[in-house]
Amino acid sequence: MQPFNLDNFKEILHSIKQNKLRTSITVFGVVWGVFLYISLIGISKGMENGFKYVFNESSHNSLFIWANKVSIPYGGLQRGSSIQLNLNDVEELKKLIPEIEIISPRIARGIAGIPPAKVKYKNQQNYYKVFGDFPELDIVTKREIINGRFINQNDLINNKKVCIIGEDIYNKFYKNGELKEQHIEISNTIFKIIGVYKSTILTEVEEGNSIIIPYSTFSNLFNTSNKVLWFSIALKEFEDPTKFEIIIKNTLKKIKNLSPNDNLAFSSINFGEEYIKFNNFLSGLKLLTTLIGFLTILSGVISVGNILIISIKERSKEIGIKRALGAKPAQIKNQIILESIFLTLSSSLIGFIFSIIFLAFLNVFFSNNTLLPFYNPTISIFSIIFALFILLFFSTIIGLITAQKAIKNKPVDSLRTE
Repeated sequence: MQPFNLDNFKEILHSIKQNKLRTSITVFGVVWGVFLYISLIGISKGMENGFKYVFNESSHNSLFIWANKVSIPYGGLQRGSSIQLNLNDVEELKKLIPEIEIISPRIARGIAGIPPAKVKYKNQQNYYKVFGDFPELDIVTKREIINGRFINQNDLINNKKVCIIGEDIYNKFYKNGELKEQHIEISNTIFKIIGVYKSTILTEVEEGNSIIIPYSTFSNLFNTSNKVLWFSIALKEFEDPTKFEIIIKNTLKKIKNLSPNDNLAFSSINFGEEYIKFNNFLSGLKLLTTLIGFLTILSGVISVGNILIISIKERSKEIGIKRALGAKPAQIKNQIILESIFLTLSSSLIGFIFSIIFLAFLNVFFSNNTLLPFYNPTISIFSIIFALFILLFFSTIIGLITAQKAIKNKPVDSLRTE
C-alpha cells in the first residue's frame, strides 16, 4: 500500500465528512495561525517599506535647526532677546564645518506666530502657509511632486513668481483642471503654478495646504531681507548627525555671540537619530511578529494533533479490522501521517489566501495615507519556506505520535472497542 494513492485520499475525505464540526474547528485553528503569521509579517514589512520610502526622501543624516530666545545674558544681549538667523550664517557654517554637505535656509508665513498669506483664485479666497525656499531643499527633504516640478536655480536667481502648491489646495481650486498655465494670487501678486507636491510625514510642517515659492521671491514679496527661520541641513555621507547637531549649535552660538552655556538658544530635529530609532523599532517589531506568528502556527498544528487523537480513538474498530485483514503497522502510520499533513497544508493554503487578500486591502487602504507610512506589504520567500517547513515538520511529528498510539493496541483489542 503506497502512502500517496487515491484510496488513502478517499479515506481522508471520508474521515473529514464523518466529523465535519470537529474538522472545521481544527481547520479554523490552522487557518487562523497561518493568516496571523503571514499578516503580521506582511504588516511589519509594509511599515518597514513605508518608513524606508519616507526616509529615502530625506538624507538619513539630515537635521533641522532654528533659533529661540536668549536664556543666559551674554555679550550685551539680555534674557529673552530674540535670535535672528540669516543667509550670512549659511556661509559661516559651511566655512567652519566642512562636514556639512548642504544647507537650505527656509522662511515662512503662517508658522512661529507669523500670520499666513492671503491666497486667491478667481472668486475663491483663503489664508495659507507660504514657504520661501532654495532648490537644495528638495535634496535634504525630498518631496513627491505629483504634477510638474520643484523650484530650480533659475527661478531663484531671477526672482520668478512661480510656486509649488500642496495637493489639498490644488484639489480645492482646480478640481478638474490641468496644471499647465494655472495661476493663483498670493498677497496680491500673481504666481504661476509649476508643481503640486504630496505631503508626507517628513514634510508635515507644510501639510497639503501650503505653498512653496523661491526664497528670493519670498524676500521681495514680504520684505524679509535675508532673514531665515530655520536651516535644513544634510551632512556628508557617514558623518554622525548626533555629534554634529551639537557642533552646529555651538558654532551658531559663536557666530551670534551667545553664551556657550546657553543650551536653549537653538532647537533642532535630528532625522539621523530618528532614522536609527525607527530601524530599532522595526527590528523589534519583526522579531515580535515572527515569534507570535510561529506560536500561532504551532498552536494550529497542535489542534490538528488533538483532532487526530480523538478521531483515532473513534476509529479503533476500523483500525482493528484493517490490522486483522493484514494491514501492516507502517501502512496505518502512513495513513494517519498523510491525514495530518493533508489537514495542515490544505488549511494553511486557505489561511495564506485570506492573508494575501487582507494585505492587498491594507495596501490599497493606506496608499494615500501620509500620516502612517505603509507600502507594499510583501512576504519574503524565506518566510514562506520557514512557515512551510514548520507546518510539515510538526504535522509529521504529530502524525507519528498519533499513529504510534493507534498501533499500540493489538487488533483483537481494537475490534472490541465500540
